[in-house]
Amino acid sequence: MRRLLAFATFLSWASVASADPTLIGQWISDRAASAAFNEEHVRFQAKTAAFLKDAMGRLVVTFNSDKVSYDLPNFTTTIEGKKFPITGYSESHAYTVVATTPKSVAIRTIEPVSHEPVVVVYNFVSPDSFWIYAGTSGSHVREYFKRVEVK
Repeated sequence: MRRLLAFATFLSWASVASADPTLIGQWISDRAASAAFNEEHVRFQAKTAAFLKDAMGRLVVTFNSDKVSYDLPNFTTTIEGKKFPITGYSESHAYTVVATTPKSVAIRTIEPVSHEPVVVVYNFVSPDSFWIYAGTSGSHVREYFKRVEVK
């Protein structure tokens, strides 16, 4: 009986600690879906909305069984008629699945750039589309992602 209980405890821990198969793969930010939601539901200054619309659609997120990689290329954006270079980044961090529901997966990882520990909830619209809250400051800005087809 003890062995069965130990095995059951291990299985429940292992299922939380391992990757969720719905996340595995490569995802790219969906500029059109992100802009559509944010323009309708979030109040921005015009220059902030323009910057976010230009910035989204570039980030690629790749999940394997225990690491998440973030790749944002360098790009140039225009704000109020002036061009500004934005420095991208490429980082990988370990992650752990902390909770799942039929339509969401929450992971604990390290936030790119700031390197702060975070819990991120991936809210699935379909098996090949999810959204997250962009930023951790209580903002309602969403960034949508779509699965990249591997050819």
